[in-house]
Parts: sequence; C-alpha cells; structure tokens
Amino acid sequence: MRSVQVNTPKELMDRIAGLAHSVGVSVVDVGDITAIHDDGARDPRVEISFETSTPKAKTFIDKLLLSDFYDRQVVWFEVRERRSIVGKDAIHDVTYPWVIPSTDILEDLYQFSHLTWGLVGRVFLAACLLSYGLLNQNLLLMIAGMMFIPLLPVISSIGFGGWLGHWRLAMRATSVLVVTIILLFVGGLAIGAIGSPPVQYTDFPSILTGVLISVAVGVAAALAHTDDVGRRELIGLAATSQIAIVPAWLGLCLVVGMPPTMPASTVEKRLLSLVINVACVIAASLVTYIAVRATHPSLRILNDDK
Repeated sequence: MRSVQVNTPKELMDRIAGLAHSVGVSVVDVGDITAIHDDGARDPRVEISFETSTPKAKTFIDKLLLSDFYDRQVVWFEVRERRSIVGKDAIHDVTYPWVIPSTDILEDLYQFSHLTWGLVGRVFLAACLLSYGLLNQNLLLMIAGMMFIPLLPVISSIGFGGWLGHWRLAMRATSVLVVTIILLFVGGLAIGAIGSPPVQYTDFPSILTGVLISVAVGVAAALAHTDDVGRRELIGLAATSQIAIVPAWLGLCLVVGMPPTMPASTVEKRLLSLVINVACVIAASLVTYIAVRATHPSLRILNDDK
C-alpha cells in the first residue's frame, strides 16, 4: 500500500488529479502550500495526495513521468509505504502488493550502491565470521557472516542500471561488488593468519549446479524486490552463499593451504564459478525485472547521467 504526495504548480492541479482518477484512485486531497527556495523566493503551490494500492501507485507514477506536462524541476513527488489504509476502496483491492512503483526499486538499488565506511566495516567483520566458519566447518558462523553481506541488491543494480542507461548506478554497484569481494578475500587472509589448518569446508557444488542455483536466486530476488510481501533477506542469504564463500575460502587457503582432499585445480574452478554465478544472477534478475515491467521506460526520465 502506498501514499503518494505530488508538489506542483497550481496550474497543473487538475491534470494531475485527473491522472490519479484515471488509474482508479477514488479520492485525492488538495492543499495550498508555499515552497521557499534557497534564494529566498516564495512559490505558491499545491500538494496533491492520496492513498491507494501498490500497483495503482506504480501506474500513476509511470504515467506521471511520461506525461507531456511533467518537468522534474517544477513537479516533485514522494511515495511512502503504508501499514493500513481504510477508505472507500475495498480492503482486498487496496492491499494487493505487486508490483511496487519502479521509482521505489530504482532508489532502493541506488542506496545499496554507495561505498561507505559503514559498508566496509560491516563486510569485513562479516567476512571474518564467514571465514572462521569455513575454517572450522561451523554452519552457524557461516550463516551469521553471510547475513551482513549485501551482495544481492548490489549485483542486481548492475544489470538494472545498465539496461536503463543509469550508468552511474551500474558503475557504483560494480565498484561496491569489487570492494566487497576484496574485503571477503582479506577477511579470509586475516582469519587464516590466526587460525589452525586445514580448511574444513569442501562442500562446493558443481559449476552446473551453481548456475542453476544462481539463476533461481536471480529470478526470486527480482520477484521479491518488486513485491511488498517478498522476503528479500532470505533470498539474499542464498545469493551470498553462492558468491561470498569463494573469495573468503581462497583467502583462507592462501594462508593455511588447500584442504588435503581437494586437487590444486579447485582454485581455477572456484574462480570460474564465481564469475559465472555473478553473471547468472545479473542476467536472471534483469530478465525478471523486465518481464514484470519494473524497468519501466519512465525511469529513463530520472537519469542523472544525461
């Protein structure tokens, strides 16, 4: 469920209200406001607001962005998630959770694609937990480490941003992915330096199995991301298990040596599987985003790279 507020010049009030009615919104609220700009100028405006179901909010935003009167410099809007809406619409209609507004997806992926010290610290500590779990075959520590590594939205951002021409998003996400993999490797080195050999973890799937899992994860990730009731955290854990384990395991092996039961060719296979799995998640999530129209052409209007 969504609440939508549009801040607009008064002359566009009727057109925007009509647009909301055209997608099935029964009632819109209109109020007079004054915008005070940073140069001190005062701008009389109106705020149009309404509460509606998630898919109706998406349709409204898509149509607004593609309308002939939309100008980002003068028409501003925000979309908020609501826990309950009781009004004229039937509850079974207003609670329909899929598909969420495309702008929600875009800005959510942008948030995960910023490289911050908080991200660096979180990933490094998670890498240490994961590596210690790999060293001692401790499943609980491995899960604990993987839960704090935000790989799935970062990987999804690469394909999503590239498809829509949001190259800044795609490049930022790629840089975050590279830094995350490096931190996982360094975490493996650090734990290997203080741990006792050999590495206990040897349960790697075949490359084909890894591909199938990665495709399933990519599809499930995009479906969950576009759904108000999608359980994204658990799917993210599945993606992390396919990708994060490899660099941490390689860092461990570089210090304490390979498990005695594994051939030397395992390193090349693991590196190959890492690249393939990342590519499969990118492709599968992008195809799913496109299929459910989450990559709506209206998002190209919001491209800051132009």
